[in-house]
Amino acid sequence: MVTMNDIAERAGVSRPTVSVVLNERHKDLGIAEETRLKVLAVAQELGYRRNELARAVKTGKSRTLGFLAGTLHLEYAARCFSGMVDAAEDRGFSIQRFRINDEGSNHSAIVRCVEHRLAGVVVYDPDSRLDFDEMKREFETHNLPVVMLDFKSSLTWGGGVSSDDELGARQAVEHLASLGHERIVFFGGIENFGTGIPRSAGYRQAMKNAGLENRVHIVWTNWQANLELQLLGELMTGPNPPTAIICG
Repeated sequence: MVTMNDIAERAGVSRPTVSVVLNERHKDLGIAEETRLKVLAVAQELGYRRNELARAVKTGKSRTLGFLAGTLHLEYAARCFSGMVDAAEDRGFSIQRFRINDEGSNHSAIVRCVEHRLAGVVVYDPDSRLDFDEMKREFETHNLPVVMLDFKSSLTWGGGVSSDDELGARQAVEHLASLGHERIVFFGGIENFGTGIPRSAGYRQAMKNAGLENRVHIVWTNWQANLELQLLGELMTGPNPPTAIICG
């Protein structure tokens, strides 16, 4: 295995100089551009590969980001994960997934994120299965940066990225109404829970704005595929089937 000492000997520079160049700190420490290029050329010639594990041990941080989430069978979660992988790889990072269990404690998942000395972690927990106080305590204690994905409560710690579900539902109704639809049905997951709350609110408001408040029709399916098909069949074979459906 090629080491920094091998590169230093071949390039005729000190090992600290090689370390500075390979860790991209040359500008801060005033390494000449000619020296930097020489070190990089020798490293490529010898086939040097950085030992990320050793780097993590030394610095206490890795170039790995965590994705703490439940199942990736849902398209939204899978696309978020795919986007994270693309963005991370573009910046020289990798992604490791940590699973949120559907039942029981998720203490071990939180602890594993800390034990892996991640550079940061993105958390997607739409069903609130994690103990938020425990997660906050563990991550803050070990200085682990965190971004909550689609976290609907007020964030007093960490960062957050959320979609505007109410606006999205409102715009969907506005678009359909502009096309002449009046019998617009909202198909939602679980009433008074998660994204169903803002999306149904946006739907109701837009229907009212369009003068269609008397045609508001919301169907809750509890995310059960068989029930969804049954209710959809009943709607479409009824006396006044919808001309448009919003799935929320």
